[in-house]
Amino acid sequence: MKFPAYAWLSLLLSGATLAQTEASKTTATGKSADTPAAKSSEGSTGPARPRIMIGGKSDPAAKGTSATSGKATAPAAKAGATAPAAEKKAAKKDEPPPKIEGMEIGRGAKGFLGLQVVNGVFKLSFYDEKKKPAQPDAVRAVLRWTPNYKPGNEVYILNPGGDGKSLTSDKTVRPPYAFKLFVSLFAEGSENPVESFVVDFRQ
Repeated sequence: MKFPAYAWLSLLLSGATLAQTEASKTTATGKSADTPAAKSSEGSTGPARPRIMIGGKSDPAAKGTSATSGKATAPAAKAGATAPAAEKKAAKKDEPPPKIEGMEIGRGAKGFLGLQVVNGVFKLSFYDEKKKPAQPDAVRAVLRWTPNYKPGNEVYILNPGGDGKSLTSDKTVRPPYAFKLFVSLFAEGSENPVESFVVDFRQ
């Protein structure tokens, strides 16, 4: 059976029209819905890579990680720096407070004196403002009091002791050691006292 010539012509025209329609669809969308590249571009299911904005510019995730790690190590470094100071403070706290031997006599900005009877004789020690032993700033001391065992006054002169940090008397002090005591300090070459104190001595 033979097709007429007009039938073949009609079939060819229909095929050409269909091809032109498909080409128009592809040109309008810019991609074909059936191509693997289009599916990969539109339907990608992979996780989106985070981006950090610094100063209006996109910063890679690697830089963000570096900044974070730097912040994380900062507290540790600070703690390490303060550790020796804390240990030093704790050791200082454990030290016993300075102690003045004998009766404490305050001298204001000059520190303190410590007066006591040791082996029967007066001993006058000198201390700084922190109550630490210091060199005597007086070459002589005169102690005067009224004893209970006889009328009149007792006067003792104290000179530099053997330890270089105190003044001591040559005469023995008779007990009881409870009386009002007048203390005078003298500088080198001075006939008048540079300091005077009145204390109720008890030992």
